Amino acid sequence: MITSKISIILHSMTILAKIIFPLLIASRRIAVPHKVVTQRLEQNLLEIAVLWLFLMSSMTFVAYLNAKDVIQVAVQRLFPAEISTKAHMFWVAINCRVAQSNSCAHNTAMVNN
Repeated sequence: MITSKISIILHSMTILAKIIFPLLIASRRIAVPHKVVTQRLEQNLLEIAVLWLFLMSSMTFVAYLNAKDVIQVAVQRLFPAEISTKAHMFWVAINCRVAQSNSCAHNTAMVNN
């Protein structure tokens, strides 16, 4: 749990660095007003903070469910002790398709906004 929190913090810092440094370099090369750079930086920091808080709350909730053994019981009920290769590949394909359709819908929504 602590390792995953540290990795999220480090990942957030790298995203922050990827956002700040190009803005600083671009503002020196091109005459971008300080107000515009500050506004973009604040907007990006807000997005990072919202994502970080969502991930932290999600991880906390999953840790709570794990402590109550809810996840383990659900996995044991959903998946049998042994499964054939064909059935396993079928479920992997279904999960990939669902994830892909969710990703495409999210990307389409982002493009349309």
